[in-house]
Amino acid sequence: MVLPNTPFEPKSALGRMEKVFQTKITSSLAGSHRTERTEHTSTPVAVRIASIRHVDDVIPWSVTSLNAILDLELDGAILTNQEFLETVFPDARLPFSIDQELLDRLPNVYSHSSWTQLPDYMEADHAAWLNSIGYDLEVVTGSPMEREWNADFCNTPLPGSVTKRKPDIILLNRGSDQNNDTPREWSAVRGICEVTSEESFPARIRHTIRQKSFVTFTTQPDRCFVLSLSFSRDKFRFTACDRAGLITSSTYDVDLDALVLLRILAGFMFSSSEVIGYDPSMHRGPQNDIKAITVQGMEYTVIEKIFSSETVRGRATQCWRVRRDGVEYVIKDSWCVRERESEITTLETLKGMEGVPQLFASEDLMSFGKVDSTAARRVGIDKQEERIHRRLVIGPVAQPLSTFSSKKELIQAFIDVIQSMF
Repeated sequence: MVLPNTPFEPKSALGRMEKVFQTKITSSLAGSHRTERTEHTSTPVAVRIASIRHVDDVIPWSVTSLNAILDLELDGAILTNQEFLETVFPDARLPFSIDQELLDRLPNVYSHSSWTQLPDYMEADHAAWLNSIGYDLEVVTGSPMEREWNADFCNTPLPGSVTKRKPDIILLNRGSDQNNDTPREWSAVRGICEVTSEESFPARIRHTIRQKSFVTFTTQPDRCFVLSLSFSRDKFRFTACDRAGLITSSTYDVDLDALVLLRILAGFMFSSSEVIGYDPSMHRGPQNDIKAITVQGMEYTVIEKIFSSETVRGRATQCWRVRRDGVEYVIKDSWCVRERESEITTLETLKGMEGVPQLFASEDLMSFGKVDSTAARRVGIDKQEERIHRRLVIGPVAQPLSTFSSKKELIQAFIDVIQSMF
């Protein structure tokens, strides 16, 4: 769909969303520091709701600009006051059970029905306090702590993204501070924590959570969902961001809901990477780049990423050029609405037709014995937009039309396209 240059009065709900988008982006960009024209700042602007591609950006998005985009993208897809914690961090996915007995065995950090030595609102102090709980859990349970909280980038942008953001506290693999071979950048962030001395979780906290979730998604191709923790004085909230939107917990009290906080910290710091939102069928190298992808038990070596729809909500399609046994393929990874007809069915129906990609393998990815779905974090909630994680292996691998070496080659390409249509 194309947004017109002249004012209009949209009749449909989708049209109204487009008008809101046009108004917000126009007004926000007018005051931003973006000085070069890109697809997003020129007119007309082509927009697919919930599938906005940002890969044309060479200048960082301002806070105001990105907020305007995410307002549109997450419109109608933010659930609040949800009790979903035990669907994300159930006992079965933790190395130990969370109960009052365990809490009472942590005298260095918890005593007389309250946490001891609560931090002030400085990021470094808060990170140290969260880590102290993890250290005590490690000693008491005998389970190794996999990750630690770090506040080194609370006053400086974390490297690794064109969109510059300063996270209050980030969760990193343990030992990342000492391991110079693994860069500390957005691709290494395992979780996000925001802290404020203001009351009642101001809008700034809500906006920064979703912005940093966006940056995490766009720098980590193997992310299925992003988890965040936020503190407002003695209150805290838990947030999950996935391809169907944002889910935020009820507001908890640090002392009265100590077991809830303990479960969250145990999940963040002790569970497997799959539990905190990673796709185990994508395999990272030492620099956090994707080196291989598994489909139906077969591993394909990654040559390069050839497409990425950088978005929070939507299909979030990624395409990879890969190789197996000397043959090159394209792997297409996306989050598809369950109710819609599968692309797999279409390709199987058109199998053998000239000009149509050939399907070599496909699967709906599994997570903990079930199809990987955004519904897993919305138990008991009307699932109007359930998305499942799907992967295809297709071929042949082609080159972009723009890479033609002569006019003759370009014309022949057009001829081939036309012939394939008849």
